[in-house]
Amino acid sequence: MQGKGFRRLLIFLVPGLLLCLIVLGWGFFVQPPRYEIAEWKGRWTEPKFPSGTYKSWRPDGDLIIGETEGWPHKHPRANSYLVYDEEVNGDVDVTMRVVFERGRYLGCYLCFDPETSTGYWLSTGHAVGKNPNKAYIKKFFGPREFPVQERGPLEINPGQEYTITFRRRGDALAVIVDGKTIVSWEDGAYRRGQVRLRLHNTKLEILSLEVLKGKRQEPSEGSVAPQDELIP
Repeated sequence: MQGKGFRRLLIFLVPGLLLCLIVLGWGFFVQPPRYEIAEWKGRWTEPKFPSGTYKSWRPDGDLIIGETEGWPHKHPRANSYLVYDEEVNGDVDVTMRVVFERGRYLGCYLCFDPETSTGYWLSTGHAVGKNPNKAYIKKFFGPREFPVQERGPLEINPGQEYTITFRRRGDALAVIVDGKTIVSWEDGAYRRGQVRLRLHNTKLEILSLEVLKGKRQEPSEGSVAPQDELIP
């Protein structure tokens, strides 16, 4: 009787054990899709590339941690992007409180068209280390033509918190750090497009991140021209 009871118990337990092993084995050996997109609060997305998505940006509570440092300059993993989920037309402020742990390269593309690689690029450093203590503004004419238009002095100290704004007002572009305009330049070639952040060989924490977009208002009483108001 004991033998029969034991066999019945095995018949009952073995299928369940096999199922558990299959599930555990699947989770261990089968990895998530390589091109899975990492999102942060539903507003920013790390895009997919032919070489994959490396999840160089990750949420940590209320922070965003970005890390791409330690790779050769031209290695795909030396760069990573976060793309804002709405196209922006008109004035815009991209403002963040940020602490650099290592490196200093944080770039922001404004009015960017990924199909033609045209737009503007503003940054706190240069990807190849030229004039390291400077901020830059570039104009993208295409995938292989993006000359520096203006530069300005900017020191970045590891562990120090900075408030950085990448701004467009009309034709004027500017990098503003802790309320001071570091570099500015005017050009009206591009009016609308994508906002994206770029990290290159840098590790940092973003403590807050906000995009304020221009909204055209009707003339107020006593004024003769429409007003531009920045809104979230």
